Amino acid sequence: MSADDSDGSGRRGSSSLGLSTRAWLVLLLLAVGAYRVALTEVGRFHFGDERKYKLAVFALDEFARGDPRAAVARICDPFGGGRPGFILYGLVPAGLQRAAARWTSVSPFRLEYYQIPAWLNVVVTLGTAWMFFVLAGRWTGSEGTALAATLVYSLLFNTSAYVRHLVPYDQSLMCFLASLLVLTPKRVDGVRADARAADGGPERAGVRPVSGAADSGQGQAELRSNAARARQWTRGAAGGVLAGLGFACYPGYYAFPVITGAVCLAARKGRFARTIAFALASAGVLLALEGLHAIGGTSYFGQLHGLSGTITMGDFSESYRYAWRYLSDVEGAAGMVLLPLFGVGVGAVCRPRTVDLAPQQRAALCAAIIGFLWHATAGALLHFMVFYGRLLHMYLPFLVMGAVTALHALRPRRLRVAAFVALAMISAGSFVPIARRYATLSYPADIFERVAERWAVTILNPAAWLWVRSGGFVRHPNVPDRPVAAMVMEERPEGQRGYVHTASHQAARTAGADLILVNFHWLFLPDAPESVFVPPAGYELIVEAPHPNAFPGNAYEVYGPAQRQRIRERGYTMRIYRRTEPPALPGAGG
Repeated sequence: MSADDSDGSGRRGSSSLGLSTRAWLVLLLLAVGAYRVALTEVGRFHFGDERKYKLAVFALDEFARGDPRAAVARICDPFGGGRPGFILYGLVPAGLQRAAARWTSVSPFRLEYYQIPAWLNVVVTLGTAWMFFVLAGRWTGSEGTALAATLVYSLLFNTSAYVRHLVPYDQSLMCFLASLLVLTPKRVDGVRADARAADGGPERAGVRPVSGAADSGQGQAELRSNAARARQWTRGAAGGVLAGLGFACYPGYYAFPVITGAVCLAARKGRFARTIAFALASAGVLLALEGLHAIGGTSYFGQLHGLSGTITMGDFSESYRYAWRYLSDVEGAAGMVLLPLFGVGVGAVCRPRTVDLAPQQRAALCAAIIGFLWHATAGALLHFMVFYGRLLHMYLPFLVMGAVTALHALRPRRLRVAAFVALAMISAGSFVPIARRYATLSYPADIFERVAERWAVTILNPAAWLWVRSGGFVRHPNVPDRPVAAMVMEERPEGQRGYVHTASHQAARTAGADLILVNFHWLFLPDAPESVFVPPAGYELIVEAPHPNAFPGNAYEVYGPAQRQRIRERGYTMRIYRRTEPPALPGAGG
């Protein structure tokens, strides 16, 4: 693979290893896709936001019952958190689930029933990688550089982190990258399309009307002008619709419509038409959703109001430092290299003679930086919003693009190729250890379901289990009147927020449970008093696994620095204890 295998035109090139860059791209996507498919075996319904996907399942049931108004109410349910676009998207995997259920015996209450939406997540992320490749090719004018950029982007842990979960982040990102794809210029014969159009198109290249056919030439020019104007309106409208849908999937990416809007404003030709069409189309999507919510008896804009106040589960003080901490702790050496390279790339972009970028591309990069700094400032100074891994997700394509821009500007070619090879090796070396660990990560719901099946334990309310994602004392199937505790926990001190992460002996004895689950819930605030759980007499340990929140990538979702450190020091594990002798059945002789 070469880092510069084209002539700068963005056309297809062949690599130094005999395959075309497109063939190498396919191989890369197949390899990354295989890894991401392996991730989908476990992990569903661990994050609280995943419960919102169930609204799509319920809406589909309402449609099947012939009650479209109730279905719309499900799509627009305030519980969705201003994400109707994601619920609408969820109708597709929910429909596939229903179709598959007709041919299988998988119950809707089992976690494996939700593997189809996880598989579609893989398709979405691979589509995003392809769009990133095309954008990088337009950005640099080299498919070899675009391939290297796509490799680096695909090997970031954050790029694969949400595949196994039923969350809207990749769907939203896909819509926004598609919007950028529509709005950014292509390169034609080594020249940016926008620059070529600004220079007058083919007429400036020596193609002029033949003498005696001036009227005909003028008419053709007029037609070309009208067609070009129509294309500007069409592109702007398409970009606006995609941006609106991306925002409707996940409003946390509120900066992306601003970025795509800046791209419209930066166009050299058709700026007015593109910007107006973009604004009208994106606003039209939001107004259409408001109308849909009105049918469902709610207000879309009302749901959006105050959403920022919910983005507070972290530490406001690290707003400016969050990106570096995440990249260095989670992404490792690759993250520590990409961030300074991004700074160099931004410096190169600020010098037009160093890097040949279209105005739209410069606008996208600058708007992304401004959006990031605004979010950091809103957190650090206004205590408005915090950063967490899923919000950083939308900025990573720009991080990689800026870093790759710095390397693409290197001369001579040998130095540039060596730099790309070194970056690819660093990315692979950083990705392999964390990818292996993440692929084997266990989750409470998955462990509990396997154990319940292995020991023939009845789950009292499977639907509730999927919703709350927490364990408790579990009854024996032959003892129907045994009480079930909601959670294994210690007594909480006055005013203590969040869950305590240990179980008490007395609670276990009182419940007389056949299984005792410890730490089978989300570690909301790991600052509770710590005590060591020792099981009552007559219980044996049958399962022990690291808690998924102790994984670095997950710990950066909702915790501050002190909490992450405490999680690291405590080394939380999930444990299941089983009663070694079954209790006597009610009414048995004694």
